[in-house]
Amino acid sequence: MRFRKALAIATAAFTLGVIGGLIAPYEGIFELIGVPGKGIKWGSLQAFLLIYVHNVVATLVIFGLSIVYVGFVAVALNGYMAGTVYELATSRGLTSLQVLAALLPHGVVEVPAILIASAAGAEVLHSLRSARGLRGPLRRLTLSLVLLALAAYIESYITPRISAAAGVPVAPSGR
Repeated sequence: MRFRKALAIATAAFTLGVIGGLIAPYEGIFELIGVPGKGIKWGSLQAFLLIYVHNVVATLVIFGLSIVYVGFVAVALNGYMAGTVYELATSRGLTSLQVLAALLPHGVVEVPAILIASAAGAEVLHSLRSARGLRGPLRRLTLSLVLLALAAYIESYITPRISAAAGVPVAPSGR
């Protein structure tokens, strides 16, 4: 599959997942994924590395699964979790601004990185039949990993400050 088509499909899958999470959120999401930020010392190298490694592993799995197009389901689930977190957080008293302050600063970099990796994975089979081979998908995967480093930096150092300024109660940081 060509990259642009795969990127459009990945974007649609994520968007549909978000909509699904907003319409029918899974009430047990926080028990499943844990309380966001619990036990993390925000603004530390530990937080950055924990977030980056977690996101790299998840993205590499999505890249691999996307080679056989199953990664689009993982992208939709990622969107579903984002929609669910938004819906449950607002239903429990946080304002839309507070939830967006906690999700958007790093999300505007992290989500495109995941979508690029998914589309690059879906491009692999097509690329193997061309003269260029895997150069394109591997470059896009590398770009995705660089963007994830930026997103992890933002999530560990900047998002907590923006969230606090918006009045978002944060989990204890262990400080």
